[in-house]
Amino acid sequence: MAGKKEYLAGKLLAAAVSSAWMFGTTDTGGLMVRALVLCCLFVLQRLFEVSRIDGKVKKCGVRICQAAALGAVFWFGGDRYFPVAVAAVAELLDDLVSGMLFYEMGAVCFLLLWFLCSPDQAATLFGIVFAGCLLMLRDVEERRASLWRANLEQKEKLAGMQNRLNDMQIYTRTLRETAASEERSRFAARIHDRLGHSISGSIILLEAASMTLEKDPESARRSLDLAAENLRMGVDDIRAALRQERPGIDRLGTHALQRILQEFQVTYGRRTHLETEGDMERIPAAVWVCMQENLKEALTNMLKHSSGGAFTLCIQALEQAVRVEYRDDGVCGEEFEKGMGLCAIEERTAGAGGKCMITGGRKGFRILLVFPIPDGGDRER
Repeated sequence: MAGKKEYLAGKLLAAAVSSAWMFGTTDTGGLMVRALVLCCLFVLQRLFEVSRIDGKVKKCGVRICQAAALGAVFWFGGDRYFPVAVAAVAELLDDLVSGMLFYEMGAVCFLLLWFLCSPDQAATLFGIVFAGCLLMLRDVEERRASLWRANLEQKEKLAGMQNRLNDMQIYTRTLRETAASEERSRFAARIHDRLGHSISGSIILLEAASMTLEKDPESARRSLDLAAENLRMGVDDIRAALRQERPGIDRLGTHALQRILQEFQVTYGRRTHLETEGDMERIPAAVWVCMQENLKEALTNMLKHSSGGAFTLCIQALEQAVRVEYRDDGVCGEEFEKGMGLCAIEERTAGAGGKCMITGGRKGFRILLVFPIPDGGDRER
């Protein structure tokens, strides 16, 4: 449906063209009066359309203005104001019908107007031109309305996805808190079971030793030795439990990297992937920290400067070195200027004892890091 402003402009232009075409062949004053009457009716209709009065009164006022304008066209001489009649009837049809029916009804009404008004060749030509312009405006307006509806639907879908994402984040946070509480409770029970009995038995032995220290020193000494042995075994059990519960540095490192990649993928819609190869436990803790900070910088660099849609982090633990590669599939030139982010990656890598190489090209942007591994890695002693 074409906009009301476009129809108003078309009707005013049609009235002006019709009056100007007949200027000099008819009474000038009469032409001016007719044109002003039509313009007043068109403007009054527009005022009804944009007013804030009751809907029924508004619709009634618009219909009265449309009927009065068409009546005035035929009263003044339909042959002379044939373009005005075409524009007015097109607007009326656009209010009443929609879809392909508008074009069929429009063709029928155009032929009926042509037979009723019997316009001359010039008026017919102007009427055809105005009808074509109005059809073009209607097509453009329909496309604009379709795009606007599609945009609105996309916004609604995006809002729904954002709400679901917020719900998932709340659910994930609740699961984390619940899992942490259960883990603390389980660990506390495990410590109580292993350490509680040892300490309780040692206290009983110490109390018995204190009571028999003067009467039976030998028995008191055996009680003390047994209490010390119980406490020693309890401490060993605690150390074993802590060693079992504590995750390795490799698990902490890969989980942290995977979390950063997943958050980036969910937030910005870029695909991310983590590849690992070799024994991750051999990687020192300082290298894990460096990889994590460099990953954030590489993702930010991709977001700002790359048009790629996928990012890959590849970690290889070789015999004597760790090879880390950050790459995206965005096309870039081989010559580029290093900004603060890339310089920070180089400085951070050098601080961790590694080397950095940055390349670009049609196959994507790549940041390659190589860190030496000391003998025995960074295992806990």
